[in-house]
Amino acid sequence: MKRRTITYLAAIAAVGVTVGVSLALKADPNGPPDVSAETSPAAHTATYSCEYPATTVEDFCSMLEVDNVQTRYALFRADDTAVRTMIYDPGGPGVSILSRHMGDIEAIVADAHERRYNLLVIDEPWVVAEYRDECRTAMSGYFASATDRYPALADASLVDAVRGECLDEQAPAVMTGERYRQIIAEIEQTENVHVERLEGYSFASVRAAYLGSTHPDLVVAVGTPFPVGAPATAFFGATSSSPTPAGLNTGTLASDSAAAYYQMTGLTTDDIDPTVAGRALWQTDSDGQVSLSRVGYLSEMCRSLTEWDKMSADTLGNPMLNAQRSMHAACNGFDLDTQMTLPERTCFTVLSNDIQTPWVESELTAEARIDVSEAGKHGLVDIPTCN
Repeated sequence: MKRRTITYLAAIAAVGVTVGVSLALKADPNGPPDVSAETSPAAHTATYSCEYPATTVEDFCSMLEVDNVQTRYALFRADDTAVRTMIYDPGGPGVSILSRHMGDIEAIVADAHERRYNLLVIDEPWVVAEYRDECRTAMSGYFASATDRYPALADASLVDAVRGECLDEQAPAVMTGERYRQIIAEIEQTENVHVERLEGYSFASVRAAYLGSTHPDLVVAVGTPFPVGAPATAFFGATSSSPTPAGLNTGTLASDSAAAYYQMTGLTTDDIDPTVAGRALWQTDSDGQVSLSRVGYLSEMCRSLTEWDKMSADTLGNPMLNAQRSMHAACNGFDLDTQMTLPERTCFTVLSNDIQTPWVESELTAEARIDVSEAGKHGLVDIPTCN
């Protein structure tokens, strides 16, 4: 038995970009830089809040601080005394849910309230974080070196700089399992609510695994889930199994990144220019400046798959896979969060031929109840009923 599908703007975890938004990526300091124009990503400042970046749900938005790191969330109460709460997570990482990816929020809220749940939506910390100069410099150097040395990886010193200046677990733009658990605990205490259910799509499976150790009774229902805990080579190998798009020359980081973008979004050169597509994969502008959204993306992606060392081996014989290997070089050395576990009542609807986020089994997902859908698209299948 399945519930109706709630349409949303699908966040493609493997790329960290979106389908359903304007193909000319909007200039927005909290999101992808405008890769179609001669601009650099706007600097993040400590003044970011519920007012900015803009959100259509400002009246329901709140800020909180955990260990000197700020984030924001929206809580839609079923009534003044309601405690039972459901997290809605349309995916990620590297996207601002409250700014761009709420989808039909009225329908989502109404559905939760009909089932007598408050609805909770949480933004990733990078959205309101300051883009520190050290991290900005590290990311731009990482991209420049990856471009110059391709298909070899970026210089090891620059890879290390990204790990140290941007992806450390204490960095303000980073989301870790521990930080997510702290955020939920703070919201529960401050708002006098209790999280009992988590629903959504794609990377929502990772956020569910963050909470499994502290919320073992959590009910999890996710459509087209990200395969948390799977080997990186298996996941990216599956996403890069289709032929290179016709008419696209390969062999440079820019062209191979464009090929990877096209393959994983289902778009073509008729939809979006290859130069724009290549920048979109890395979230860069024409000056080689990398958006802080890419830091947010790597901070979770690196901690959600395993065996990154195998991704850093010799070139992998496929232009799309090589581009992913280059972009994710900073993930080598990261381990899966040891506290990650999925609650006993976890239900997934897996798309049999999911181009964006193919399903790869792992030990972490072995006990989940899985329905297979033969038709549909990523983020547009039924969220399973799970009780």
